[in-house]
Amino acid sequence: MNEEERNSLLAKIRDKHIQIESLLQQIGSRVSQSGCAACTKVCCEEGICRETVNSNFLRYILGEKIKDFDKQTGWFKQGKGCSLTYGRPFVCYEYFCSKFDGTNGVVDLQQLAKLFRKCYSKELGNRHILTVDDIQKIAVNKLAKILGNLEQLVALANEGLHGASHKLHREAQSVER
Repeated sequence: MNEEERNSLLAKIRDKHIQIESLLQQIGSRVSQSGCAACTKVCCEEGICRETVNSNFLRYILGEKIKDFDKQTGWFKQGKGCSLTYGRPFVCYEYFCSKFDGTNGVVDLQQLAKLFRKCYSKELGNRHILTVDDIQKIAVNKLAKILGNLEQLVALANEGLHGASHKLHREAQSVER
C-alpha cells in the first residue's frame, strides 16, 4: 500500500471514530448528569485532558481544535463540562464515578467505551494507538482491521442508542482483537 492509501484509511478511521464518539455522547446524554454539573469534586482534570495533547492519534482526530487546549483546565468548562465534541480520551466515556453505579444506560455506555478503546489496542507491537508516536508507522493491515472493528462498533452503538442492550451484550464479543 502506498502513502495515499494509508492516508485514506486513516481518514476513514477518523470519520468512524468521530461517529462513534457522537453515538457514545448520545447514549451518555440519557444518563442523568445533573450530579456532574453540580459536583464540587469534578472528575475531569487537566491531567486527563492532556492525553489529547500527548497522543499523536488524538491530535490527528482533533485536527485544528488542539490549539484551543487550556493548560490550566484542559477541555473542561465550569458549569458546562467538556468542550470537546470529539477527540476525547477514552476514559471520558467510562463514567467511573460511583454516582453512576447501577444507573440505567451506564453499563451499556461503559461496555461500548471499553470496546472502543479495545479497537485500538496492540497496533504497533503491543502498544495502544494512543502511545504510538507516529501513526503513519502502523501497518496498513492493522489500519484496515481497526476500520472494520470501528464499523462493527458503530452498529453496536446504534443498537445501544435504540435500547437493544440485550443484543449489545451478545454481539460485543464479536468485536475482534
